[in-house]
Amino acid sequence: NLLQPGAGKILSISKDNGIVKVLASATAFQTDHKTYKLAAFQNVNEALDETEAKAWQKLLSVMTHEIMNSVAPISSLADTMLDRLQKATEFMREQPAAVEDLELGIETIRRRSEGLLKFAETYRNLNKIVSPTLKRVYLRDLFENLHQLLLPTLQQKNVELEIILQNPELSYELDATLIEQVLINLLVNAIEAVKDKAKPRIQLSAFAAAGSSKINIKVADNGCGIPPGLMDRIFIPFFSTRKNGSGIGLSLCQQILLLHKGSIQVQSVENEGSAFTLHF
Repeated sequence: NLLQPGAGKILSISKDNGIVKVLASATAFQTDHKTYKLAAFQNVNEALDETEAKAWQKLLSVMTHEIMNSVAPISSLADTMLDRLQKATEFMREQPAAVEDLELGIETIRRRSEGLLKFAETYRNLNKIVSPTLKRVYLRDLFENLHQLLLPTLQQKNVELEIILQNPELSYELDATLIEQVLINLLVNAIEAVKDKAKPRIQLSAFAAAGSSKINIKVADNGCGIPPGLMDRIFIPFFSTRKNGSGIGLSLCQQILLLHKGSIQVQSVENEGSAFTLHF
């Protein structure tokens, strides 16, 4: 009754411990002197993800441009002022405290300006990717590279990484560098998520989708999980569940998957673990 005929509404539905967005619409018709309402539900998750990613991309482009244009001259000016002040100190021997205060203030301006430039440079990465360089990649090679890269960290943190690849010949057309970056992001997040578990475990797997040539890659862990109230926010740029998180990792992962005409989905149960699946 909340959905009026001719109206549409986007709903977030919990499915298999994940969130799916659907477009609900309704129409009314009559037959045999009775009025009926027909409701239709359409999965618009991928379409909304793509539209949202483009909107964030435009915002990030403008924000980065403005920050870097404003901060770069400040940083340069602070360097010049500090240099001139140091050369002039011999003429200001009578007020050493004042000179120290000025040096400290200018140094603070320079340091914070550099911090803002690094901040802007980091988030500009979201806009750098234009199109992937696709070539056929064997998943076994991709997984082996990841295992070698992360092995020291896994051993140091005593985390078990289980790799499941039922078909060693499984391959797909993708940009190996970009997808490797996605998986590094997900695996590093998983390592962080399991840090307080008595038996921390991560599973990396790949399998062909039933009845098609498509493939799925999954990163699952038995870590802390994601609170239900945060599930629909984790792919938003700048949002992070970690105190020192940048909020860029999952946003970048989602954009890379969209460039591959794919998608990324998450299932999570708080205090039990999470699973991120890449659909190609």
